[in-house]
Amino acid sequence: MAITQLNVVKSLPYIVSNAMALLTCLPIAIGIMAFGKSFGGLFENKMLAMTGTISYEIYLVHAFTLAMIKQSIISVFIFAVVTYVLAYILHIGMRKEKNDRFNSSYINKK
Repeated sequence: MAITQLNVVKSLPYIVSNAMALLTCLPIAIGIMAFGKSFGGLFENKMLAMTGTISYEIYLVHAFTLAMIKQSIISVFIFAVVTYVLAYILHIGMRKEKNDRFNSSYINKK
């Protein structure tokens, strides 16, 4: 992959540089998928599933909690925990609002 970042390769026509990138990135992607498939038990846990479920909320919240990070490992840990908790609360609120909005359209519709 480092070869595709050289100025010589970047100066090649667009289609050629993309073909070279495809030939390097595709085998790496297949290898990552094969690794994940081989060690499925490593990746199948509730924490990863929940993180995937609330990933959008983590994306929304992390910008506001970035200021918590200082020059210590503890602050990074606190940042991760606070971000995760706030994202989970936001997820619950968004899910409740969505369900309330959906269910309210069927009230008294007999």
